[in-house]
Amino acid sequence: MEPTMDQTNAMQPAQEDPGLEITKEQAIEMTNEAIELQKKLIREACLRMGKAYYDAHKDDEAPELDVLKVSEATERIKKAQANLRELKGLVLCPECRREISKDVVFCNYCGYRMKEPEPEPEPEPEPEAPWVPEVCDECGEPLRPGQRFCSGCGKPVAQMKPPAPAPRVCKNCGVELPDGAKFCFECGTKAD
Repeated sequence: MEPTMDQTNAMQPAQEDPGLEITKEQAIEMTNEAIELQKKLIREACLRMGKAYYDAHKDDEAPELDVLKVSEATERIKKAQANLRELKGLVLCPECRREISKDVVFCNYCGYRMKEPEPEPEPEPEPEAPWVPEVCDECGEPLRPGQRFCSGCGKPVAQMKPPAPAPRVCKNCGVELPDGAKFCFECGTKAD
């Protein structure tokens, strides 16, 4: 029995019934079966077209219906194959037309550059906690956490500057080292 046009339109049976839940493997199997059905229709139509071609030359008739069936079935196969590639996570290489993973940068077969590699995201630096003074830089009064003004002189805490860092000194002789020094200029000891 030859499949009807309604059967040939059922290339994606899982999408026709949204309540029907199927696995990815089942969807692949069903799509492969639908592709094979379309190929069978093409083979049968081609046989009929061959006979029709003979008959057309004999009677000058054109087999338009079979040509239309082959064209429609071919389009349904292309759509089903694209659906299969999507289910499998594949794409067609635009250069060699082979199926490859959608995540590759270069085609495994011809070397075609599929896409620019995505740059590694740079880790964001952790924000530094705001400096909170322990004593007022104006009068030396101790400050409590969350205090906005010095209780000794009234200076706003937000305007206070952190103390200057302690100067670097040589661990051997105690001489102050300039910024960027790798060795002590006095005794030659390697700086930390």
